[in-house]
Amino acid sequence: MSIKEKRTFDEEEKNGMNIVTNMNGEERADKKLMASTIKEFSDAEIVELKNLGYGKALKDPSIMSSKGRNMGIKILKDILKVNKQR
Repeated sequence: MSIKEKRTFDEEEKNGMNIVTNMNGEERADKKLMASTIKEFSDAEIVELKNLGYGKALKDPSIMSSKGRNMGIKILKDILKVNKQR
């Protein structure tokens, strides 16, 4: 089978051209946004979270929530806020 004959289920032909649908475009866009150089936590916040026992959650905030990375970061920020009130 030649390369031209191979087609995945994500390809469609329209006007003689192959159209490939992007099934995970939103997920990829989110990853690119999260890969920016903006730090989620300051150095002081990182030290405080590590002292509270959230070192593993700092590396992967998505383990804090089933809703994903952004929600995990929000939860960690809330934990810091509550801890400062004590």
